[in-house]
Amino acid sequence: MSLISFRPFDPVIKRTEASLEDAEGGAFKVSTGTPQVILGLIEEKAKISAQTDATANAFAALVAVYGWYVAPIGWQLALFVWVYALAAFLITDLIKVLGYRLLDHSGLIFSRP
Repeated sequence: MSLISFRPFDPVIKRTEASLEDAEGGAFKVSTGTPQVILGLIEEKAKISAQTDATANAFAALVAVYGWYVAPIGWQLALFVWVYALAAFLITDLIKVLGYRLLDHSGLIFSRP
């Protein structure tokens, strides 16, 4: 196996790439990056996108709760963070909808088409 080309981590494309050639002369590329970036490279991403996102989110929650690589926060705080995020989402979404209704001038007589 021989290395044809190597592209170190590029913050624009958010991955590292290498082109390799095997003993029979077949060339192929390998790449490393976040799951979302690698998922963007494949053609059938709609089939596995939801599963990949769920796996990455579950792993992130486990890392936060059990403290792999970081200080553990525990299940009570993790539940609080999820409830807080859900409440914040619902409140900001309600404010956005009310703002759209306030600024919607389509029913006025002098509105532009």
